[in-house]
Amino acid sequence: MRRAVLVTVVLAAFVLPGRALAVDRAFFDRPDEALGPQIHAVYAVPSDAPDNALDTNGTIAGWLTEFNDWFASQSGGVRLRIDTFQGQPDITFVRLRETEAALAAMGSAANDAIRVDFQAFNVNLQDPDKIYAVLVEGANSSACGWGGGGPVSAVYLHSCNGVEMQFGIGHEIFHGLGAVNQCGAHTSGDGHVTDDADDLMDPYLPASGNPVLDLGHDDYWGPPGDDHLPAACPAAANVFNSVFLTNHPFFRVSITLTGSGVVTGLSSFSCSQSSVVDECDNVVENQTQLDLRPKAYPGFHFAGWSGSCTGTSDCTLTVGADTVLTATFSQDPVTGLQIKGKGRLTGSFFGSCAKAACMIRFPYGQKSVLRAVPARHSRFVRWSGACRGTAPTCTIKPTAALTVVAVFAP
Repeated sequence: MRRAVLVTVVLAAFVLPGRALAVDRAFFDRPDEALGPQIHAVYAVPSDAPDNALDTNGTIAGWLTEFNDWFASQSGGVRLRIDTFQGQPDITFVRLRETEAALAAMGSAANDAIRVDFQAFNVNLQDPDKIYAVLVEGANSSACGWGGGGPVSAVYLHSCNGVEMQFGIGHEIFHGLGAVNQCGAHTSGDGHVTDDADDLMDPYLPASGNPVLDLGHDDYWGPPGDDHLPAACPAAANVFNSVFLTNHPFFRVSITLTGSGVVTGLSSFSCSQSSVVDECDNVVENQTQLDLRPKAYPGFHFAGWSGSCTGTSDCTLTVGADTVLTATFSQDPVTGLQIKGKGRLTGSFFGSCAKAACMIRFPYGQKSVLRAVPARHSRFVRWSGACRGTAPTCTIKPTAALTVVAVFAP
């Protein structure tokens, strides 16, 4: 958690040159423009604090953009996956129920109060694809910001005297991404590093206006070929591995079903249809392997894939782009049973047919044995149609409409 104590001072709203774009205020998370996990910004104003419109006048958007540009310059082009609306950071406005003084007195517990308010305003904190960067128009008694204790990281603007806010926000976001694990080479034990006062994750934020992203790449940032985190560190300790960064692209898998059946794959992926046509989408990370298994409902059979898979077997593929598939389920074929003379037909899947004509839908491609049973004072003579011969049994394997005729005589 963030523990840096800074002089409390009211921070007037300002706009970064060249970054301000006036936008409409949003009271909810608007539809995502990109696929996959994202960082969503929130402008939270205590019940008695002034509303400085930092969400609509471009200030918060400017801070986020400034930090992302700096991060890209340090990371070789990797950026935060910022939630956007019409190309600009999507920022939700929340008027908190607590006063500024009440929040200030809570210390680290203030984030918990904010979470409770979010739930009251239907902000879904259970969404694994969102973490929240909150800019609070207020003060905190013990820190400029707090982060890393859940999906909410908060910066308290009235406590951040002298802080370049783009780095204050970025610092707390990095806490939310897992920095700094105690396994790091120079960890302070409370989520910060101790080897460079200019490091982004220094306890008191960078000492200069030119911060460093993990000096030596041995505490929380280790790109391939330059990863010096201790071997004992879990993968999550390396922020490079976070799915909230652009080096982890996501793609849409779209499946259209025709007929009646279900397609299963990942534990979180299932697409079912019981009428005529349906579509279902799933968003997966790059290089996710899918093993899609079609299963027809009774009276139908799987007729085949089209699109990124073909054939009638399970579909196994590795996703590296948006993927479109169609799974077609067709009704099982109808076999017409005709009886000439006095007798009946019995068989698997249908029981008995004693009428002059019966229409039976047999399972596609499965063997079914038909038996001709003559009535009293009658005898079986022969088969015609899809069955031949004079033996009283016949095996069919319908893959199309068939007609079977059983002839009986006195």
